[in-house]
Amino acid sequence: MNTGSKMIGICGANLFNQQPIQFIQALQKESKKHNYCITTFCCNVDNYLSNLDYMTATCNEQLIELIRHVYFRGMIIFTDTIKNPSLLQLIMDICNEKHIPVFSIAGELDGAYNMKFDNSSGFEAMVRHVIEHHGCRKINMLAGFKGNSFSDERINVYKKVLAKHNI
Repeated sequence: MNTGSKMIGICGANLFNQQPIQFIQALQKESKKHNYCITTFCCNVDNYLSNLDYMTATCNEQLIELIRHVYFRGMIIFTDTIKNPSLLQLIMDICNEKHIPVFSIAGELDGAYNMKFDNSSGFEAMVRHVIEHHGCRKINMLAGFKGNSFSDERINVYKKVLAKHNI
């Protein structure tokens, strides 16, 4: 394809949920100012959860193989959304072969620029506010998805703040 184009790729699963789509929209808006184009590869999240689903795995791999045919200036991976380690490795292998820098959001990948976000300090401040400002002593919370690193982090922060306030 045209090697003069300025394209950034984004890979992940469930990219049309609130957080990823807000990030993608903000990136698109900023990218236009610098003549970059964003291309999104949205994989099926069920790939890892259903080992019997050969069709899903094959479709995801074929989607990722398209990266070989486009000249990308960078690749962003929402690492925590892709549950299949071999699919993540395929993305990394293709990007390494093509010398595409990879930015991993919310997960660690060898050979990538790993970008971690601090969600815990904001959540901690919110729980403290509910206790200290509003005087609440019985606080329920919805943690999120079981086994999700962000959910686990919120649970730990919640427990820590409650313990500090003898709740």
